Amino acid sequence: MGYAKADNLLKADKFLDVQGLFCPKPIVMTAGTLKSMDKGQILQVVCSDNTAKLSIPMLCERGSFKLLDLTEGNGVLNFFIQK
Repeated sequence: MGYAKADNLLKADKFLDVQGLFCPKPIVMTAGTLKSMDKGQILQVVCSDNTAKLSIPMLCERGSFKLLDLTEGNGVLNFFIQK
């Protein structure tokens, strides 16, 4: 599953920290936050649950959101998603 790799200059309109939470909580909270946002806005999600590597890209695909960037380091996943 691919995504549009963006540069490191992305600016998020909203930030969601779901570190320490486990499936399905990160995906449910991400979906809820995206639902409350305006089209074109960017959400940054920081997550420590490794299953989010699959579930968040699937959410983007099914919800017609654009996964702009996904990075991983020190056990933390960092997503930038455009509504």
